[in-house]
Amino acid sequence: MTSIRGVDRAAQEFGEGYKAYITSCKTEWEAASYVTDALRKQGFISVEELRKTGKTAGPGAKVYAVNRDRSVCAAVLGSRPVEDGARVVAAHIDSPLLFLRPSPFFEKCGFALASTYSRGGIKTY
Repeated sequence: MTSIRGVDRAAQEFGEGYKAYITSCKTEWEAASYVTDALRKQGFISVEELRKTGKTAGPGAKVYAVNRDRSVCAAVLGSRPVEDGARVVAAHIDSPLLFLRPSPFFEKCGFALASTYSRGGIKTY
């Protein structure tokens, strides 16, 4: 059984890793690059690389594909036909972005403000 101190340490380590990820991945392009690097370190090979070399991937192969440098799909190939079923785990990259509008700066109540618009999961209420 894990002690409370051990749980705290594991949570702290996870949090530090997550902070490193969100610090280095401000956009979907950076996140896709980060994930691709992590997959390579785990022995995954690019489907594009397989195509270029003419190699094929068999059961147990770890492969990934990158779509427009903004999304990544990874798979570990099974030994049975896909008709027998597949296990799928999916996630998406949500990179909140704030953009300044043209001529964005103005003053209101003695404060300098900027007019912005956002993308990617920022609530505007």
